[in-house]
Amino acid sequence: MERYRLGVARVMDDPDEIAAVFRRGALDGLPVEEGLGDTWVVTGVESSQLLPAWRAARAAVARTGRWPVLTMADEQWLDAETEQVDALDYAARAVDPWTVYRWSGHDSQIEPADLRLWLPGFLSEAQVVLLPTSTQWLAPAWLNYFGATEKHPGREGLAAAIRQWERQWGAELVASWGTMLQFVVARQPALGEQAWQLALQLLAVGGSLQAPSWELALAVTRSDAWFLHDRP
Repeated sequence: MERYRLGVARVMDDPDEIAAVFRRGALDGLPVEEGLGDTWVVTGVESSQLLPAWRAARAAVARTGRWPVLTMADEQWLDAETEQVDALDYAARAVDPWTVYRWSGHDSQIEPADLRLWLPGFLSEAQVVLLPTSTQWLAPAWLNYFGATEKHPGREGLAAAIRQWERQWGAELVASWGTMLQFVVARQPALGEQAWQLALQLLAVGGSLQAPSWELALAVTRSDAWFLHDRP
């Protein structure tokens, strides 16, 4: 069965139909299970197949109407109501994310022995959460990223940032690991002011990144992927 949700996209709701879309690809044969907040979850993704699995689901968005996000197998997310998602969509178009997220210019160092607290045994397997929208910047309505939950209005600011990055750099949200986000990007900034401003934005949202700002500004000019990290 398919239906329109959030006023814009046709969203596939039948797990058998979703599984059929994924045949002959990286998700072929994996279970499709019902999740919270009108999500469906493809379980049993092997750690060696994370990006191929996401790309298979991303390629099918036009058919499923569902944006895919990789999460850990035991990840908890929100049972978002339609009204909450609509409100987030409105806020993402109105909020300036850089009034919510600001880079302080420093972060406390973390001792190697403490890394295990924030980088759990990575990863025997994962899952692909299929959100009930094809609009990726609405992902914070369901998924918990520490950098968005520990400030207000963090979810709205993150949604606005993802929307801005999508438009400017072709950024696409791939994974949400609790304290970490991963993106792939289609366009890189020019060396100089463009790269510098983007680096400051990434440091603001990824408050626990410990790369020097100038080094990150150089890296984003030649990278097709971003990694953000914000921990307690």
